[in-house]
Amino acid sequence: MRPILASLFAGALLFLLTRLNFLHWPFFWPDEALFSSPAIELARNGRMGTAVLAGLIPGIGEVTLWNAPLFMVLLGFLYSFTGESLLVMRSFSLLLGVGVLYVLAELLERLRFKSGYIFGIPILLVLDLTFSRAANTGRMDMLTLLFLVLAFRQLLLIYYAVEPNTSRRLFWSGLYGGMAVISHPGGAMITVLYGIFLYRQSKKLLFVLLGFSLPLLGWALYIIPHFAEFELQFLSQIVRKAGMLQAAAGQSDTGGILVVFLSQFGSSRLLMFAAGLVFSLILIFGAVSLRRQKTALPLYVSFVAILAMVLSGSEAWYAVYVGPFVVIFIADLDRHWSRWWHRLPLCAMALFATGSTLTYSVRELLRETDRAIGPFMENITAATASCRSVYMRLRPDPYFHLRESRPDLELLEFIPGKLYYPGIEGRLKERFASIDCFLLDENDSWEPILHQYIRSESFQTFAVEAPPPLRSVRLLRRPGVQSP
Repeated sequence: MRPILASLFAGALLFLLTRLNFLHWPFFWPDEALFSSPAIELARNGRMGTAVLAGLIPGIGEVTLWNAPLFMVLLGFLYSFTGESLLVMRSFSLLLGVGVLYVLAELLERLRFKSGYIFGIPILLVLDLTFSRAANTGRMDMLTLLFLVLAFRQLLLIYYAVEPNTSRRLFWSGLYGGMAVISHPGGAMITVLYGIFLYRQSKKLLFVLLGFSLPLLGWALYIIPHFAEFELQFLSQIVRKAGMLQAAAGQSDTGGILVVFLSQFGSSRLLMFAAGLVFSLILIFGAVSLRRQKTALPLYVSFVAILAMVLSGSEAWYAVYVGPFVVIFIADLDRHWSRWWHRLPLCAMALFATGSTLTYSVRELLRETDRAIGPFMENITAATASCRSVYMRLRPDPYFHLRESRPDLELLEFIPGKLYYPGIEGRLKERFASIDCFLLDENDSWEPILHQYIRSESFQTFAVEAPPPLRSVRLLRRPGVQSP
């Protein structure tokens, strides 16, 4: 009963935070259009094509293989009842977040933590800004995190001898791990945790492998008839990720992988510094405490391994994967405290999480960010009234708004600037030539091929005004397109 109550209390707080920050943490994001489009195609036509990238990436208008499919399949199932909706999409992530909170509370209960931890640790996770953002974003991160935590739960129950039937537990851990991978390829980080807990028990890994392979087999059955498209779409993503890692390592304006990670906890320099201080404190104090608390070694190594993999992943969304692993470790460190400083990591994390969430939420209330978004969407609708097709690169993304106000309008989303496939330049320029209007922010360096194309063509350029604190964007319209 306690895990249910704990997840309901924490879930209520998560609901309040996501409703309070619904419009801006994060802004309507281009990724949400990229995942919503194949989901609604699946719901309506029984195929998973990405209409917003049609013609930009070969074959993607008919079959989506550039990312793992599970989130889009489940969202398509929901859309078959509700229709396409940002509210439905983000609410799905919210429900998945509550699922993570329940698994965490139930795990603490099984590991015989006291009530204060069972109720307090899920609330601490909710106050992590990366967690509340993932619960308010139409991406697969919360689904992936749910399966990662489920797989990790099985490993901990075996390690602490709570569950003696290890073969069944290992099979389920493997199955959950495989489900994490077909939610997002980053879910493969669970394999490192299998190595941490089972490196001396190679025979038991067979049970993990059996469960792990079943979801991947299902994905393979979808891939095999379309392997050429999979090779082009998915491997192109691998190349792009390698380029992002190189950029995040300090070879671009990202500032390095630490900046990419720490900026997810509120983005201001003060909050970034505080986040760095808290994580450093946990790493140092955790390592020192292991001299007296050796049973916590797998917990500590798991946290460090996940943190290292998230840093190397060099993408903002991945920061959410660290949260459950760090709160489980510092809770275990705290409950075995023998000296006052053993409690510093948990206290520091609680103060930082509470302070960063309050700072962000109050700041956006004072800036009245949510009030600026509605007028901005209306300005975009008016500016694109005469366009039959629009290529978009901006945040907040008007995809869902234009879907509702202009169902006849062809909407196209920008493809990542470092994405590469053979013949990409010629194909993109041919596709660009068929588009009436381009709605663009100032980040031209993200799309060098588009930037080159626009400079070689003649467009009428208009400013689409955005109330502060939003930024105005440009509408580029072909001369042949009549004014609204």
